[in-house]
Amino acid sequence: MPPQSRAHTEFCGWLEPYAEKGNNFEQTCGTTTSQLKQCETCGYCRFDPIPTDADLDLHYQTEYPEASAGHYDLEKEYARPDLPGVAAHLIETVRGFGAKAETLETHDYGCAMGNLVHALRQAGVNATGHDVNRDWIERAQKFLGEAISHRPFEETFKHSHRKLHLVTLLHVLEHTPHPLETLLDIRLRLDPYGIVYICVPNGLLLSAEVFGKQVDENFMYPTHLHYFTPQSMRCLLRAAGLRILHLETRAAHFSPSGQASFEAAAAQRGASGPPEETLRNFAAQFRTAELFIMACRDDSPIGGGDPNILAKIALNAPFEQPLWRRIERQVNFFSERGTTYLIADTPIDHIFEWSQILASRRTSGTLKLLDPALIAPAAAPQLMDLLAPAATSLIFVHASGTEAGQQAARPLLDRLLGLGLGHRLIIIPAGKTTKLSAASQAYELILQKAAAGPRRVAAYMLRSEKLRIMAREFGLSRASVNQAARRLGIRRGILPDQ
Repeated sequence: MPPQSRAHTEFCGWLEPYAEKGNNFEQTCGTTTSQLKQCETCGYCRFDPIPTDADLDLHYQTEYPEASAGHYDLEKEYARPDLPGVAAHLIETVRGFGAKAETLETHDYGCAMGNLVHALRQAGVNATGHDVNRDWIERAQKFLGEAISHRPFEETFKHSHRKLHLVTLLHVLEHTPHPLETLLDIRLRLDPYGIVYICVPNGLLLSAEVFGKQVDENFMYPTHLHYFTPQSMRCLLRAAGLRILHLETRAAHFSPSGQASFEAAAAQRGASGPPEETLRNFAAQFRTAELFIMACRDDSPIGGGDPNILAKIALNAPFEQPLWRRIERQVNFFSERGTTYLIADTPIDHIFEWSQILASRRTSGTLKLLDPALIAPAAAPQLMDLLAPAATSLIFVHASGTEAGQQAARPLLDRLLGLGLGHRLIIIPAGKTTKLSAASQAYELILQKAAAGPRRVAAYMLRSEKLRIMAREFGLSRASVNQAARRLGIRRGILPDQ
């Protein structure tokens, strides 16, 4: 059992303290002091513990309205010229997924001053909304009356039989203390042809990965408690009984400073060409500012949607955590009583700047960065001599996106796997997914689970959706995976050979 001090995401994995460049992001809201933590299996972060209801209520009635005063002007919000078009798009989307009701039923969860509710009602929709800020609601009720409320969602619908065709959560879910409970409540009120329309800040924003989370303009406590990623949204929606129809990252909600940070980060990653092209390329990697999702009930008759999106999310999941964080977690996997060697075919010196854990292990001598020249076949005897003591372990980081890295890594993988090192070897792809990195992810899964016992490893891998997707999408040889398993003494097949 995990220690009582560890918190769980409730929908993905256990939470571990997150710190970058010596900053653990400790923050205080009222009587609550929280620290940033990250899921052990994906890139999702949240502040833990969540502030108390009383602390959050005080924040949203006092500090938040003052900080947001420049963003929410009642008269301007209702006069926005784009609102009729937004309402028409939402209606068209819901109708396109099969809603046949003469009058659509919609609810805006976290409606602020109710401008979207107003636009939808003007378009003939029975639209309602609610928000925690009582002052905003009272001011907006002169336009909308009882169509909007400051009562919680579950209280608003407690005695109602309405089934909703659309629920919008537009930059709301990151504010909610318990997003799983929020979505479970929404699912209960969703029509079989109903749609949940979600926008949240993207926890994988490129500029935050390159420069640190503090440069992300959406990194603000206690207003934003959660920082979602595609994989964490997939897990969250699945736990809430919802099915993803569409997921993408978009370029919306860039301030001028946010745009400048993104462009500087893209330049550091070697991006060139027109800004629009750069934006499209990083959006395809889930690295732009806003994460947008549409979902329906998991038992909905709705068809359509993007059939490849789940595979794309799963294939990106191992890369949601930055390289230094993935190395840090694997270093922690090995005992400090021995020596862990780190070897890479791509420059990784920056990891010691980002991670105090790695820097400390390096200073103590229990983590040593080896000369990349030891990857060459001619240096194999020297490498094997280093790994001869039973207390040594090896982490191999390879640049899977380069042809040279693939050519150098493939024979090294074969040699290392042939040594029978078992769980003393971890392989971490450093870059984009290719056939080789897909294979090494498979090996990594096998090797990490080896300590749990052969039968448990085999059972785990047989259920592994990630491995099945890699085998199908990247031509990963099932025979080679099974052969690697047999070298580790795992008798059962990892995947069926046929």
